[in-house]
Amino acid sequence: AAHEISHAITDSHFSVEKPSVHAREYLAYVTLFATMPTALREQMLLALPGSTPRDEARLSLMVYLMDPMFFAAQSYRHFMSLSHPAQLDFLHAVLSGRVFAD
Repeated sequence: AAHEISHAITDSHFSVEKPSVHAREYLAYVTLFATMPTALREQMLLALPGSTPRDEARLSLMVYLMDPMFFAAQSYRHFMSLSHPAQLDFLHAVLSGRVFAD
């Protein structure tokens, strides 16, 4: 439910007319993983191994289309690797279309 609620909330906050699929999914999957019980989240991250992406270029539409759950785990890892101020800046960048543009 958290994933779909994220879509409902963030869709009205994008400042671009048609946000990219992976911009919308990045936010929804970060929300999903952030709201999971800790034990379940840890189990999911273990089942979806990957190194933390240092930038959003590794979170492309192609990655999402090829393996949505890997994209989900990597999105969470990426967002959580940012400091709190950087998380807010990145959130604004996603919503404004400055990152994850088609």
